[in-house]
Formats: sequence, structure tokens, C-alpha cells
Amino acid sequence: MSAVVPMPVVRPMVGRRSVATRRREDLLGRVHLAVRMARRSLKRALAEEEGPAIGISGRPDQPAPLVLAKVIGEAAMLLRMAASLRGEDETLDVESRLLAVQLVAPARGARVKARLCHDTGRALEHASAHLFLGDAGYPDEAFDRLLDELLEGELPGGAERLPNHQLECEWLDQIRRGRVEVEPIDAELLAATCIGWPLDVLACSTLDLYMFTHVVLYASDMGRRPVRLPRSVDEVLAEAEAALAAALDADNFDLAAELLWTWPMLDRPWSPAAVFAFDLLSKVQDELGFLPGPDHARWTAAPAPGLAPDEVVLRTSYHATLVMGMLCAAALRPGAALPASPVSPASPAS
Repeated sequence: MSAVVPMPVVRPMVGRRSVATRRREDLLGRVHLAVRMARRSLKRALAEEEGPAIGISGRPDQPAPLVLAKVIGEAAMLLRMAASLRGEDETLDVESRLLAVQLVAPARGARVKARLCHDTGRALEHASAHLFLGDAGYPDEAFDRLLDELLEGELPGGAERLPNHQLECEWLDQIRRGRVEVEPIDAELLAATCIGWPLDVLACSTLDLYMFTHVVLYASDMGRRPVRLPRSVDEVLAEAEAALAAALDADNFDLAAELLWTWPMLDRPWSPAAVFAFDLLSKVQDELGFLPGPDHARWTAAPAPGLAPDEVVLRTSYHATLVMGMLCAAALRPGAALPASPVSPASPAS
């Protein structure tokens, strides 16, 4: 299988279309690409978990293998993001349904149920893929009952959590209870996260910046609800812009894509720098057929023995491509549109 995944054609070109229409079709194509990448990554992660490949995982001369639980959770999160686009494109709808079918068994199977029972303190995290599936239109009442019985109406204690992880659990519980659209995130808890104080972009770590992006996602419910920040939104956007410059300087397109969702998820107009960064990521994705992750260049320069090129792409770049799809889905929400700009090769002008 080729390592290059061509951008999907969303619609045939008929007559002349506005730049805004071509931009929208381009964004839909990138969501479609992310869903396809998620399907392939899930298939590969299941094979590595259950097949002979498990014996050679973790080799120092290969990129880190896919982590099945992580792929399941992130693919389900993408599916929930894409659910808001249902009816926009028939092909994307079909691919999303196929991804949902792939996810049902590993997201709700015996292994997950065992983790729920053995590690009840992290039940919400273990059940996250189930919750995303249910909210995307693929419920399972029996699994819901099991989760309700384990939680018994209260969030379990478990190990101590950092504020951003507490915020994630509150968000997941709001989804579980069907209250995420009507309940705001806890203001005191949000203020205790990294979004509550100035971000030192020059001194912070890459992990700090990922925490920043995750807090934005949890608090805004992926851009689905308004959020009152503990600080000026302009300050937060300025920090996101500075962090974006650092991510691009490091060629960390994965982090850059997550930082870019700050604008649509907080329902703020895209800054010129954010638009420039998005178009840069789009150009890279168009050239390769996927958005490369931070480790991709290393394993391209020194090919990994025993791995086909496509497997290297999945191991190093599935997450970046998936995040790009989530970003584009957020940008397709009403009021979050990117400004018109030169059209990429993925959606050529007519």
C-alpha cells in the first residue's frame, strides 16, 4: 500500500464557485481524509494488538507503535466532531458510518468493561469512546446502564488528577448525563487550569501547550458551546498565536493544528497569523497526502526496518492528520469560517 493518501474529491466541479464555497469543500475534504486515516489506523492498531506484530512493538529502530486505546478514543472524538457535518456530503457520511461500525466493538468490548470494573476511578476516561459514539448517534443502552451502576450517581474518587484532567472528567460526565449542551463548564475548575494564568511560551514545554489546547476543547465542548474564560479572550488568543509561531518554527504541525482550533472553538475571528498557519499546514498536507507528525521526518530520513512506508505514516502521522480533521470540522461550524484565501491544490479553482 502506498504511503501517500490522496486528498479525497468531495464534489465534482460544476461551473464557477465562490472562493468561500471552494474553501468549504476543501475543509470537508480534509475531514474526510482524517476519517479515512482514522479507519486505517484503527485497523492497524487492532492488528498490532492481536496479531504477530505485537512481538516486535517498541523496537528502537522503529517509530513507536500505535496505542490501541488512544486510537479508539481519538477516532471516536473525531467521529463526534464530524457528526455535526452529517448531510453535508454523502461520501463523508458513509465513511463516518463505517468508522462508527469499526469502533463499536473495541470501544465497548470485554477489555473495556474489565477496565471499568478494575479501575472504576477512571471509568469516565475508559468509557470516553463509548460516550463519543453515543453522542454521535450510536448509543448502547446496556453499556450506559453498566456505567451508571459503576458511578452510582457520583463521580468516583480514584487517583489525584491535575486540573486539566479534572476538567476533562467533568466534560465527559456532562456528555454522559446529556447535559453538555445546557450546562457551562465549572468556572472555578477552569480557572485552576493553565488557561487561568499567563502562558510563558518561551519557557513552557510542548506538553504545557498541548494541555492548553485540550482545556480549550473541553471547556468549549469542541466549539459547541460558549465559554466564559477566566482571563481576557484576547490574551488567550495572543498566547495561542505566540505558541503557534513556536510550533511552526519546530515543524510540529500536530501541535500547530491543535493550537489553531483555539479560534473556531472559542468562536473568535481568525487572525491573519492563524489563517497563514492554516494555509501552510494545508499546503504540507496536500504535498504529502497527510499531515506529518513531529517524528515523521526522522523516520523518513532513516527508514525503519521491517515496516512498510504506509505503516511508518500511520505510526508517525495519524494523530496530526486526525487533529487537522478535527480543526477543519470546527472551522465548518456556523460562525467559525476561515476567511477566503488562495485555494489549495486540494480544491482547485474552476
